[in-house]
Amino acid sequence: MRFKHVPELPPELSGATEAAGEHDGRAAALAAVDPTLVVDYVGRVQSAVPLVPGSEDDCCARLQRRRGYESRDVSRTWLTFLRALGLAAETDEGYRRTRTEPTVERVRAGLLEGVLGAAEIGRRLRSDDAACGDDGEDAAGDGDGEDAADGVDGDDAAGDGVGDDAAGSVDVDDAFAAVEPLVPRWERTRTDDWESVWCERVERLLDWLVALDLAAPIAREQAGGSDRYRGTKVLSETLGCSDA
Repeated sequence: MRFKHVPELPPELSGATEAAGEHDGRAAALAAVDPTLVVDYVGRVQSAVPLVPGSEDDCCARLQRRRGYESRDVSRTWLTFLRALGLAAETDEGYRRTRTEPTVERVRAGLLEGVLGAAEIGRRLRSDDAACGDDGEDAAGDGDGEDAADGVDGDDAAGDGVGDDAAGSVDVDDAFAAVEPLVPRWERTRTDDWESVWCERVERLLDWLVALDLAAPIAREQAGGSDRYRGTKVLSETLGCSDA
């Protein structure tokens, strides 16, 4: 099972390099974050979830109290995210943290395997990686999502104003195109703003990928003044060259 909810990176991480990103963009600022700091924070959130199973409300209240989250919804998002990473679990008795210790490698793998759309974005980011011989096809994956499609066309044209060094890179729209086929039909019909909701999730996913050194931003002067990304060697190693 994959989960769709993705929390914002905590302010102490995303804001720690805000000054560095004034000229180079948010993505460049996040690239300066040490992945071990990200995982340390995830570990502190995990430790706020009880070992003895409790109800969702109890676990969210405990997260909100111990981590200072502004709302129960933020706590619920983090609880779901921890489940996606394999760091929390739902049992017959309720929710509890697992005894799995978060490491950089485990969090990277958990993000790509457990969060809906992460692997699809990863494959789109890796489509320019000749070392793995990726053909650019972005199959929708493991079947999560009612409207999973046969794939997207992999056309990552850099667009007007984008330098040669950014050719083949991915922006938010490209990443959204990789995820859009996974959006269930019921979500599309429930609200008129489903695209903006999922675009925000995609942006958060890109932030996590950058902070975990799975994606790297392209210099803004080469990217036409916008944030564009490429997959890293770490991404290819984590996905595995045999991943299709």
